[in-house]
Amino acid sequence: MDDIDKEKEVIKQKKMEAMKEKMVPVDEDVANFINPDIPQAVERPTQYSTVHVSMYKFQRDYVNSIQKHLGINIKSNFMKHAILMFCIEQKKIIDAKHEADEEFKKAYKNWRRKYLIEKFKLKEKIAELNRMAPAQDDNKEDPFTVEDLME
Repeated sequence: MDDIDKEKEVIKQKKMEAMKEKMVPVDEDVANFINPDIPQAVERPTQYSTVHVSMYKFQRDYVNSIQKHLGINIKSNFMKHAILMFCIEQKKIIDAKHEADEEFKKAYKNWRRKYLIEKFKLKEKIAELNRMAPAQDDNKEDPFTVEDLME
């Protein structure tokens, strides 16, 4: 049983070495566009045509879907690459906008939390003032309200 496991391990290592030989360096932006979570995305095995960078199947499918959407047929690999790079730049802009939105949301949450804390403190003060105020008819409202203290 151990011999079989060792053979499998040797075969795995040979496959890995063969794949490493086929690896083509890829533009980092393209690699991150494909999968930003994989740090080794810059070097991946590929079998597809190369222009300035390797065009993975994902990239080709992406560009093809854009072609279908626009109703055009692009034969030039350079143009396909240009479209892909444009899409990457657009994604960066969208990501930056999303980050800004996140910052705004955080700031709003902080402001809202502070506002609610202040409102709670104000209600506590009103309750305290109403307790100290002289007793009046039960039908009437409390002598102090939030509006009184806001003024």
